[in-house]
Amino acid sequence: MAPRGTARDTPRSAAVRVGRSHPDLKVFVTSWASIASIGLDGNMRRMTAPGEWRCAAASVPPGRTATFRLECGGRSVSGFVVNFDGGYHAYVDRCPHVGTPLDLWPNEFFTEDGQALVCSTHGAIFEPDTGFCTGGPCAGDRLTRLPLRVEDASLVVTCP
Repeated sequence: MAPRGTARDTPRSAAVRVGRSHPDLKVFVTSWASIASIGLDGNMRRMTAPGEWRCAAASVPPGRTATFRLECGGRSVSGFVVNFDGGYHAYVDRCPHVGTPLDLWPNEFFTEDGQALVCSTHGAIFEPDTGFCTGGPCAGDRLTRLPLRVEDASLVVTCP
C-alpha cells in the first residue's frame, strides 16, 4: 500500500464550480494541474505565453464577461473580455475618470438591462463594442482596448 499523501490517495478528477457568473456550469477537472488555470473569479484560463491570456470562447456567452491579468513589460494589467452583439471585445479594467476598476463586484460590468458597461464607482456608462463613454464623469472618453483575436475556438488577448 502506498504511503498517505501520494498520488494514489489523490482523486483523479473532480467537478469544479466555475463561478458566480455561471452558477450552473461545472468543469470536469482531470488533472489537478488544471486547477491552476481556474481563477478565483471563476474564469477559465489556459497556461499561455508571457503577455498573453486565453480562454475558451464558449466560456464567455453573449452578454457575459471574463476577467484576466496580463503581465506586460514587468507590470500586471487587469482586463476583461465582453461578448456583446455577436462580437468579443477586450479592455483594460480601469475607468478613464479616476483609474479605478469598473467592477466593484467581481466580473459585474453590465448595466441591469445588459446594453452598456458601467463603472460601479461613479456610474460612467460605456458602449460594450467600442468602449466609448456615453455618460457620466468621463463622457466622450474611452476604455483602453486590448488586442484580441479568436484562434481555434479560443479568445486570445495580448499586451498592447
